[in-house]
This record gives sequence, structure tokens and C-alpha cells, in this order.
Amino acid sequence: MLEVQLPAGDAELAEQRDRKAAAVRRQLTKVETAQNGLLAQAERLGDDTRPAAQAMRDRIYAQYTQRHDQHTTLTAELEALTTPGPGDPNAADPALLDELPYAPGLLNEAPAAVRQAIYAAFDIHCLYRQDQGQVTIWATITATTPGIIQALINDPRTGTSTSATPSPDLFADLMTAAIAPETADN
Repeated sequence: MLEVQLPAGDAELAEQRDRKAAAVRRQLTKVETAQNGLLAQAERLGDDTRPAAQAMRDRIYAQYTQRHDQHTTLTAELEALTTPGPGDPNAADPALLDELPYAPGLLNEAPAAVRQAIYAAFDIHCLYRQDQGQVTIWATITATTPGIIQALINDPRTGTSTSATPSPDLFADLMTAAIAPETADN
């Protein structure tokens, strides 16, 4: 069932990225137009050496610098939106579903702090109905889940070769790293 839903999710994410890229392109065009206008104003001043002309040059320079910084930021954002990289978090891989049956065994071997971080990453909740002898378990995957999991994978404290006992603040470190702008999903 998830394999059928994932392509629709990928198409929706691709459409969102395309809309965002188009908006960034429009912003870039506006910034470039503003830069051209500022250059034209500076050219009109010519060799005028009066204090007012110098003050105007200074203001034009300051505004041009702001527009240049905006242009740099927007260009980087556009590149990030239009250049898929290896391990692109926006690309769903249905083959990973085949690995799901191995998760319980791996979780049993993981330290408690690592299990806690994984449960929090998937926002796992359990509801136990004693009268029915039933447990209902929910797991939620959000836009921040891949960043949290990647931070957990990259954290050297989660490996058995680097530390026998992970730091008690492992979970807090992972949450901070996962929602940093460079790791958060678009």
C-alpha cells in the first residue's frame, strides 16, 4: 500500500519544489532589475563631487550591497531546489520497506538513548486497551524525520565502537541538529 502512495507523494513534492523554484526565479528577476536601476542611478551622478552626490553614491552602494546579498542567497536556494543530490531526502525509496521487518531486532540491541531518539523521530505513540488486550501503535513521518534520523546515523555516540554508553543528552543534540536549516527538509 505504501509503495503505491509513495510515487504520488514524490510527484506532490516535485510539484512543490517546482512552484518554490519558480517563485525564487521571480524574486531573482526583481533583484536583478533593482540592481540595474541602482547602477543607472550611479552612472547619472557622473563625476559630481558635491557632498550630496557622494551621500547618494553611498546610499546606492549600500542598497546594491543588500541586493547582491539577496541575489547570492536566492541563487543558492534555487540551486538547492533544482539540483538533486545523492541520498536526496525528497526521493522516496519503496525498497526500504523491505528492510522494515529487521527493525525490531536492531532496536532491541540499540542503547536506550538511541531507541528514545528513534521513537521521538517517528513520533511513536501507543494506546493499550487492557480490557481488550490490544495495543495500537502510531508512527508519524514528518518533514523533519529524515533530518533527525540522519543526525542519529551520523552521531558517533550511537556506534558501539565509539562509546559503550551514549551521552544522556544524545536526544537533545539530535533534535537540535535535525532542525538546523541545513538539515531540515524543504
